[in-house]
Amino acid sequence: MRMPKVSVLMPVFNHGQYVDNAVRSILEQTFQDFEFIIINDGSTDQTSEILLKMTDPRISVIKIEHNSGMARALNRGIHESRGEYIARMDADDVSHPKRLERQVTFLDQHPEVAVVGTMCWMIDAEGKKKKLGNAYAQDREIKWLLSQNSGRTPLWHPSVMMRRAHLFEVGLYREDLDYAIDKELWLRMARKGYRFANIQEPLLDKREPVYRHDYQAHIKRHRESRDKVYKCHAETVLFLKCQYHFSWWKSRFLAFFCFFFHPRIFSGKE
Repeated sequence: MRMPKVSVLMPVFNHGQYVDNAVRSILEQTFQDFEFIIINDGSTDQTSEILLKMTDPRISVIKIEHNSGMARALNRGIHESRGEYIARMDADDVSHPKRLERQVTFLDQHPEVAVVGTMCWMIDAEGKKKKLGNAYAQDREIKWLLSQNSGRTPLWHPSVMMRRAHLFEVGLYREDLDYAIDKELWLRMARKGYRFANIQEPLLDKREPVYRHDYQAHIKRHRESRDKVYKCHAETVLFLKCQYHFSWWKSRFLAFFCFFFHPRIFSGKE
C-alpha cells in the first residue's frame, strides 16, 4: 500500500457543533497526498453521528469508548499513522486551503527543521476573527520563548506539522499530563537539538475556548501542569537560556568587531 506524505491527526471530544467545518477544511486542501486520522475520544454529543456520515476514503476514525485525554488520543493516532509528516488539527479549528501545501514545501526545503507551525487567526464561537496570533519565525527566538515559563506559546499546537520519525525518537506525548503536553514535547525535542520554525502567514483559524466551568480553576490546573513540566525539564530550560544568551552576545561581538575593524563594510568604500 502506498504511504501518504502527510498524516493529519485530529482528536475530537464533544465538538459536534464545529467538527464538520474542521473536517471539510482538511479535505479541501490544495495539497491532497494525506490520510486523515480522526480520534473520537469518548464523545457523548452528536460527534459520533456526524463522523459516521463521512465517507471520504482518506478518513479513518478511531473510536475510544471513554474520554482518555488529548495526549493518549494523539499517541493512539500517531501509532496508526503512516505519513512522513504529521499535521495536527483541532476539531473546533479551521485550516486555510494552502496550509498543508505551505508546510510540506517548507519541511521539504528545510531538512534541518523538525517542527513547523504557522501564525493563526483567533476566532470566536461564531467564527468571527478577533485578533492575529503571531509567532516567532526563527529557531533561536522560538527556543527562547519556550524557555520562559509563561502563558505565551512558541508554537500554536494545532497549527504544527512534524517529522514522524522525530516523534518516535523522543517518545511521543506524555500521557500523565492534562495540560502543557505540547510544551513538554517541545522541550524534549529542543534538548535533542531539533530545530523549530513558524511560517509567517496565518494558515489556521484557532477558536478561542469557551469555558463551561470555573475559568479560574481551569487556569490554576493549566499553571500547575506547566510548572510541573518546567520543574521536570529545569536542566533543558537552563540550557536553552544559556544557548540564547550566548548567541545574542556572539552576534553583538561580531557587529562590534566588524564596525571597528572592517569599516569598509559600513562605509561602502572599496
